[in-house]
Order: sequence, then structure tokens, then C-alpha cells
Amino acid sequence: MFGGMGDDRYYVYNVGDLVTEASSSGRDWVYSSISWTLGANLEALTLTGDDWINATGNSKANAIYGNAGRNVITGGRGADVMTGKASSDTFVFTSISDSTLGDSDRITDLNDNSDKIDFRQIDGDVNTAGVQGFTIVDSFSGHAGELVLSYDASTDITSLTVDVNGDGVADMLVRLNGEHESFDRFLFGGG
Repeated sequence: MFGGMGDDRYYVYNVGDLVTEASSSGRDWVYSSISWTLGANLEALTLTGDDWINATGNSKANAIYGNAGRNVITGGRGADVMTGKASSDTFVFTSISDSTLGDSDRITDLNDNSDKIDFRQIDGDVNTAGVQGFTIVDSFSGHAGELVLSYDASTDITSLTVDVNGDGVADMLVRLNGEHESFDRFLFGGG
């Protein structure tokens, strides 16, 4: 499938489907009933149906929507907006550059009882060999591997920040719609 100038919509049903989009040519959306990774120049992805399938973004600022099934949603780089919808979803981050202070991702519908945030590929302590996990704390104390959840009632946003080098400064920011200071369904790397 080839898109032209302007906003395009693509409907994907088969693994062999290809979507090619020109650069700087509107806001382009893929609707997929199978696991799908956004190609270059595509901005948005919606999973359809109720199968347990996955959605992966690209380096642009993407809008990614799950379906009624259990989804694994990976935004990638860029300021992504991710919505899992129904069921138990997992939001995957593979690097601190996936959601920076200047280009932070936002999860719109995190369910504290069923959804998960996966940081297994992110090293919580870059000063130590291997992939280290994180410790949830109230505020940074100058130790690598700390994760802080802080809620701002005026914006109804919980900020999830991590410090991977121990300088007491956030190296990554993920914004969560709503109050999630007690969220603890993380998947961490390390032992």
C-alpha cells in the first residue's frame, strides 16, 4: 500500500502487507488486526479486534492504541501517546532515550491492577556491569537505579522518573494520566 500527500489510512490484515508512506505528507494511520511495527513516516497505529497482539512505534511521536486483547505496546523514540484499552497490557521501554525529559511518552489509561510497565532492557545503574533493576523511592538520593512516582493533582498526571547514573537528576520521564503513586507492577532487569 502506498500513500500520497495528505492524511492516509491503512488497514492491515496479513503479515505480508506492506505500507509505504512519503515523508512530510500528513498524519498517517495504520489499523491492524495483527502485530505491527510502524514503518518510516507513519504516525499512528490502532490494533483492531480482540486477539493478543503487539504494537511497536518508530522514532516519530506516535499515537498507539491497543485493542480488547492483551497487548504489548512499545513506543520507541519520540514523544509517544500510548493507550492500552481493555485487558492487561504491558508498556515496554527499551532505553532511557525512549522517553526523555524533552520528549516524554504518556500512558493514558494505566490500570494499577492489571497493566505492567516493562523496564527489563533498561540498565538501572550504568556504573555497574550488566543490566541492573530499579528501586522505587520517594525522591532521588544520589544513588543509581532509583525510580520515583510523583503525582501532580493540578494536571492529574503522575510523573515516573528514573536516575541511572546516581547524580540525583532524572534521566528519563514517563507521564501517566491519573494518580499512580502506588503503582508497583514493574518488570525490571537484573537479579
